[in-house]
Amino acid sequence: MNEKAKKKMYVFVGVGVAITAFILFMMDMSYDNTEQRLRTSFEDQGRKIEANMDTMWKTISQQTQIAGKYADDFKAIFKDIAAGRAQSGKMMTWIKEQNPNLDSDIYKKVMNTVESARMNFERQQRIASEIAKEHKNMFVTKPAKWFVSGEPVQFEVISSTRTKEVMKTRKDDDVDLFKKP
Repeated sequence: MNEKAKKKMYVFVGVGVAITAFILFMMDMSYDNTEQRLRTSFEDQGRKIEANMDTMWKTISQQTQIAGKYADDFKAIFKDIAAGRAQSGKMMTWIKEQNPNLDSDIYKKVMNTVESARMNFERQQRIASEIAKEHKNMFVTKPAKWFVSGEPVQFEVISSTRTKEVMKTRKDDDVDLFKKP
Protein backbone atom coordinates (compact mmCIF):
# COMPACT_ATOMS: atom_id res chain seq x y z
CA MET A 1 0.00 0.00 0.00
CA ASN A 2 1.44 3.34 -0.98
CA GLU A 3 1.64 6.44 1.19
CA LYS A 4 -1.26 8.19 -0.50
CA ALA A 5 -3.57 5.19 0.00
CA LYS A 6 -2.53 4.94 3.66
CA LYS A 7 -3.34 8.61 4.23
CA LYS A 8 -6.77 8.17 2.59
CA MET A 9 -7.44 5.13 4.78
CA TYR A 10 -6.40 7.03 7.95
CA VAL A 11 -8.64 9.97 6.99
CA PHE A 12 -11.52 7.59 6.24
CA VAL A 13 -11.07 5.75 9.56
CA GLY A 14 -10.66 9.05 11.42
CA VAL A 15 -13.83 10.46 9.90
CA GLY A 16 -15.66 7.20 10.72
CA VAL A 17 -14.48 7.33 14.33
CA ALA A 18 -15.42 11.02 14.61
CA ILE A 19 -18.88 10.39 13.16
CA THR A 20 -19.40 7.40 15.47
CA ALA A 21 -18.24 9.43 18.50
CA PHE A 22 -20.55 12.29 17.48
CA ILE A 23 -23.52 9.92 17.09
CA LEU A 24 -22.81 8.30 20.46
CA PHE A 25 -22.44 11.73 22.09
CA MET A 26 -25.77 12.88 20.62
CA MET A 27 -27.48 9.65 21.71
CA ASP A 28 -26.10 10.09 25.23
CA MET A 29 -27.30 13.67 25.35
CA SER A 30 -30.72 12.75 23.96
CA TYR A 31 -31.33 9.86 26.37
CA ASP A 32 -30.00 11.86 29.31
CA ASN A 33 -32.30 14.78 28.45
CA THR A 34 -35.28 12.44 28.09
CA GLU A 35 -34.49 10.82 31.44
CA GLN A 36 -34.22 14.23 33.12
CA ARG A 37 -37.51 15.40 31.57
CA LEU A 38 -39.28 12.27 32.81
CA ARG A 39 -37.79 12.66 36.30
CA THR A 40 -38.90 16.30 36.41
CA SER A 41 -42.37 15.40 35.12
CA PHE A 42 -42.66 12.70 37.77
CA GLU A 43 -41.70 15.09 40.56
CA ASP A 44 -44.14 17.69 39.24
CA GLN A 45 -46.90 15.09 39.04
CA GLY A 46 -46.28 14.22 42.70
CA ARG A 47 -46.91 17.87 43.59
CA LYS A 48 -50.09 17.84 41.47
CA ILE A 49 -51.33 14.73 43.28
CA GLU A 50 -50.72 16.38 46.65
CA ALA A 51 -52.49 19.58 45.59
CA ASN A 52 -55.35 17.55 44.13
CA MET A 53 -55.72 15.54 47.35
CA ASP A 54 -55.70 18.70 49.46
CA THR A 55 -58.29 20.43 47.27
CA MET A 56 -60.44 17.31 47.12
CA TRP A 57 -60.66 16.84 50.87
CA LYS A 58 -61.13 20.52 51.62
CA THR A 59 -63.94 20.78 49.06
CA ILE A 60 -65.68 17.64 50.29
CA SER A 61 -65.25 18.67 53.92
CA GLN A 62 -66.63 22.14 53.36
CA GLN A 63 -69.55 20.90 51.26
CA THR A 64 -70.50 18.35 53.92
CA GLN A 65 -70.24 21.05 56.59
CA ILE A 66 -72.65 23.19 54.57
CA ALA A 67 -75.00 20.22 54.09
CA GLY A 68 -74.85 19.51 57.84
CA LYS A 69 -75.56 23.15 58.66
CA TYR A 70 -78.47 23.13 56.23
CA ALA A 71 -79.91 19.99 57.86
CA ASP A 72 -79.47 21.46 61.37
CA ASP A 73 -81.14 24.74 60.32
CA PHE A 74 -83.97 22.82 58.68
CA LYS A 75 -84.43 20.75 61.84
CA ALA A 76 -84.57 23.92 63.98
CA ILE A 77 -87.13 25.56 61.67
CA PHE A 78 -89.26 22.45 61.62
CA LYS A 79 -89.11 22.15 65.42
CA ASP A 80 -90.28 25.77 65.70
CA ILE A 81 -93.18 25.09 63.33
CA ALA A 82 -94.18 21.96 65.28
CA ALA A 83 -93.86 23.78 68.63
CA GLY A 84 -96.08 26.59 67.32
CA ARG A 85 -98.72 24.08 66.30
CA ALA A 86 -98.58 22.35 69.66
CA GLN A 87 -99.10 25.65 71.47
CA SER A 88 -102.05 26.61 69.27
CA GLY A 89 -103.66 23.20 69.62
CA LYS A 90 -103.61 22.68 65.84
CA MET A 91 -101.11 19.85 65.67
CA MET A 92 -102.69 18.17 62.64
CA THR A 93 -102.84 21.32 60.50
CA TRP A 94 -99.57 20.28 58.86
CA ILE A 95 -101.63 18.11 56.55
CA LYS A 96 -103.24 21.19 54.97
CA GLU A 97 -100.23 23.51 55.16
CA GLN A 98 -97.34 23.96 52.79
CA ASN A 99 -94.38 22.89 54.93
CA PRO A 100 -90.72 23.40 54.08
CA ASN A 101 -89.06 20.36 52.50
CA LEU A 102 -85.51 19.21 53.04
CA ASP A 103 -83.87 19.82 49.66
CA SER A 104 -81.95 16.71 48.65
CA ASP A 105 -80.06 18.60 45.91
CA ILE A 106 -77.41 19.68 48.40
CA TYR A 107 -76.64 16.02 49.16
CA LYS A 108 -76.59 15.18 45.45
CA LYS A 109 -74.09 17.98 44.93
CA VAL A 110 -71.83 16.54 47.66
CA MET A 111 -72.16 13.06 46.14
CA ASN A 112 -71.25 14.39 42.66
CA THR A 113 -68.31 16.33 44.08
CA VAL A 114 -66.99 13.23 45.85
CA GLU A 115 -67.31 11.14 42.72
CA SER A 116 -65.67 13.63 40.36
CA ALA A 117 -62.91 14.53 42.85
CA ARG A 118 -62.06 10.86 43.42
CA MET A 119 -61.99 10.22 39.65
CA ASN A 120 -59.68 13.21 39.13
CA PHE A 121 -57.43 12.00 41.96
CA GLU A 122 -57.24 8.54 40.37
CA ARG A 123 -56.46 10.12 36.98
CA GLN A 124 -53.59 12.15 38.50
CA GLN A 125 -52.15 8.97 40.03
CA ARG A 126 -52.48 7.13 36.72
CA ILE A 127 -50.45 9.89 35.02
CA ALA A 128 -47.70 9.54 37.66
CA SER A 129 -47.74 5.77 37.20
CA GLU A 130 -47.35 6.12 33.42
CA ILE A 131 -44.43 8.55 33.82
CA ALA A 132 -42.74 6.13 36.25
CA LYS A 133 -43.29 3.25 33.80
CA GLU A 134 -41.79 5.21 30.90
CA HIS A 135 -38.85 6.26 33.09
CA LYS A 136 -38.22 2.67 34.20
CA ASN A 137 -38.36 1.48 30.59
CA MET A 138 -35.35 3.69 29.82
CA PHE A 139 -33.34 1.66 32.36
CA VAL A 140 -34.31 -1.73 30.94
CA THR A 141 -34.51 -1.23 27.16
CA LYS A 142 -31.66 -0.97 24.69
CA PRO A 143 -30.05 1.33 23.66
CA ALA A 144 -31.36 3.76 26.32
CA LYS A 145 -30.06 1.65 29.22
CA TRP A 146 -26.53 2.00 27.87
CA PHE A 147 -26.69 5.77 28.26
CA VAL A 148 -28.71 6.46 31.45
CA SER A 149 -27.48 6.11 35.00
CA GLY A 150 -29.01 6.31 38.43
CA GLU A 151 -32.20 4.62 39.52
CA PRO A 152 -35.69 4.65 38.02
CA VAL A 153 -38.27 6.70 39.91
CA GLN A 154 -40.62 4.74 42.15
CA PHE A 155 -44.36 5.37 42.39
CA GLU A 156 -46.61 3.86 45.01
CA VAL A 157 -50.33 4.31 44.59
CA ILE A 158 -52.02 6.25 47.37
CA SER A 159 -54.88 4.08 48.61
CA SER A 160 -56.75 3.00 51.70
CA THR A 161 -55.68 0.53 54.36
CA ARG A 162 -58.58 -1.68 53.27
CA THR A 163 -57.35 -1.72 49.66
CA LYS A 164 -53.78 -2.48 50.74
CA GLU A 165 -55.12 -5.44 52.78
CA VAL A 166 -57.13 -6.71 49.78
CA MET A 167 -54.03 -6.52 47.58
CA LYS A 168 -52.02 -8.41 50.19
CA THR A 169 -54.59 -11.15 50.85
CA ARG A 170 -55.98 -11.17 47.29
CA LYS A 171 -59.51 -11.41 48.79
CA ASP A 172 -62.30 -8.84 48.70
CA ASP A 173 -65.19 -10.39 50.61
CA ASP A 174 -66.37 -7.29 52.49
CA VAL A 175 -69.00 -5.91 50.13
CA ASP A 176 -71.66 -4.76 52.64
CA LEU A 177 -71.51 -0.97 52.48
CA PHE A 178 -73.74 -0.39 55.52
CA LYS A 179 -72.42 -3.06 57.88
CA LYS A 180 -72.01 -1.83 61.43
CA PRO A 181 -68.65 -2.66 62.99
